[in-house]
Amino acid sequence: MNKNKINKIIKLLRKRDDISQKLLLKEGYSKEEIETLSNMIVSHPIRFNRPYNRILSSEEEQFVSVEAYGYLSKLLYLGSIDEYMYEKIILLSSIIGAGNNIRLDKNMMKKLVNYLLFHQDDSTNFDDMLDNLLYNDNDSNRLLN
Repeated sequence: MNKNKINKIIKLLRKRDDISQKLLLKEGYSKEEIETLSNMIVSHPIRFNRPYNRILSSEEEQFVSVEAYGYLSKLLYLGSIDEYMYEKIILLSSIIGAGNNIRLDKNMMKKLVNYLLFHQDDSTNFDDMLDNLLYNDNDSNRLLN
C-alpha cells in the first residue's frame, strides 16, 4: 500500500462521517475495522504524526522471532510502550537469546514485557522470571541449532 493511499484512508477515518464510512466500506474494510482504526487515530494522534521506523539488525533477528517483533511493534504503535522501552526490550531480548542460544517467540516476549512493565519494582526476582521465560514453555522450536 503506497503512502498516498494510507494518507487518504487516515483522512477518511478522521472525518468519522457517513460518506467516509461508505467509501471505506467500498474499499473492503468492515464496520468494526473502521471503528477500531478511527478510535486509534483519535486516541493516539501522536503516533500517526511521528512514526518510529526500526528494523532489527541481522544479529537481533537471530534471537527475536518475527511474531515477537510484531507484538512488540504493535505495543509501540498503540502507545503502550515508548521508544526507549522498545529499544530496551529488543536489547534485553537479544542478550537473553544469545546467552541461552534461543529465539524469543511471541509468548516469551509477552512474559518479558509483562515483567518489565509491571513487576520490575516488586518482589518478583529477575532470575525467577528468566527461569519462567526459558523453561515453562514447552515449545522446543525456539532453540537455535
